[in-house]
Amino acid sequence: VVWALVISGELPWYQGVVNLISELLGSTLGAFVLLQLVTCENDATGNLGSNIINPKFGLRHALMGEALGTFLLCMVVFETAVSSASKAGANACLAIGFAVFLAHLLLLPIDGC
Repeated sequence: VVWALVISGELPWYQGVVNLISELLGSTLGAFVLLQLVTCENDATGNLGSNIINPKFGLRHALMGEALGTFLLCMVVFETAVSSASKAGANACLAIGFAVFLAHLLLLPIDGC
């Protein structure tokens, strides 16, 4: 979503870079905390919460699902939070949250996302 905002000109490129660095640092810190809380011996998933493509679906389905979920999220962000014609106001975050939820419902059985 950040890169879609940068490409569209809604967000300056340097802010996009700062957001990318922050996301990478945050995810690394989160993975480290998870690793400290759950030892490999106690991990029931066998992959410590990593996303793995379900062999029943395959790479093509995972890529299409991820593309669809990303499109859905970007569209909702642009239509509710960015567009000047939007009447969503403070409810934009609720619409964005539902879009993320819907994408997860679609993708959880496919790639664990």
